[in-house]
Amino acid sequence: MNKSDKIKSSLTKMLFSLTLKEVIDVVGSFDNFCKYMDIKNHNDFLNVYNGLNVSDCPMYKHWINLQYSDNRTLCIYDRRSKTAFFNREISSILKYKFDLTTEQVETILSEWLSDVFDIKNATIDLN
Repeated sequence: MNKSDKIKSSLTKMLFSLTLKEVIDVVGSFDNFCKYMDIKNHNDFLNVYNGLNVSDCPMYKHWINLQYSDNRTLCIYDRRSKTAFFNREISSILKYKFDLTTEQVETILSEWLSDVFDIKNATIDLN
């Protein structure tokens, strides 16, 4: 494993135990994070989260949690309403760092859920 791959692996491990903001603080900026992780666009950014843990919510049986650690949830999917509720950190990064509109973010997240987690036709809630 070369140095670049080691850095990427370390940052990915950190990302699954800290918040994105905390990881960005470690590397100094979002631009540095993208450089180290070889992120060139919004799809590359989302693909960093492809290894999320998918689990049923113990309190609400119709919810699915997409978590990056035991107590940090990226998204909750409600099977009944077919709505995916994303944390604001991710939607803000997509909007402001990749210069996307709310509608574009919703479409991108819906496609990502479908492609990676087989959650089809989800309505995206960014609130």
